[in-house]
Amino acid sequence: MRNLKYAGVAAFALTMSFSASAGAWGEGPFDNDDARDWLIECSRSAGAGTIAEAINAALRPGYLEADAGSVAVAAAEVIASADGKGPATTGADAAPCLAKTRTPEVRALASRARQAITRVSDTGSSELAQQWSEGKSNRWSAGISQLATRLER
Repeated sequence: MRNLKYAGVAAFALTMSFSASAGAWGEGPFDNDDARDWLIECSRSAGAGTIAEAINAALRPGYLEADAGSVAVAAAEVIASADGKGPATTGADAAPCLAKTRTPEVRALASRARQAITRVSDTGSSELAQQWSEGKSNRWSAGISQLATRLER
């Protein structure tokens, strides 16, 4: 019984060291609490305002906090999906937030989202990039690079 107790503690410690933050459980764009909460808000919105707000927050000068970075990645994934450049990697349908947005507007958002992704992936100014660079897995970086490529025209 005692060994089982320590095995549980070790598993918990391993899980915490694997995650970039306590609210993350994977490397995907929706695999964290901030992105999931934002996705719910986005699905309830009637236009692109929620998405534009997420992208604009990531483009503000200064240090980019992990929560804003996570939300920008989720918004960029929704934009790429709405622009026909790959499905969002969640089972939830994120399309309602862009359902009434015209294609040129989505493409303009894609351009800004690519800039936001560049900021999010910069370890010099992004807490999220710093957190993920501390782990041994570079799947997060690979996923971010793929997302940036999908956002290109």
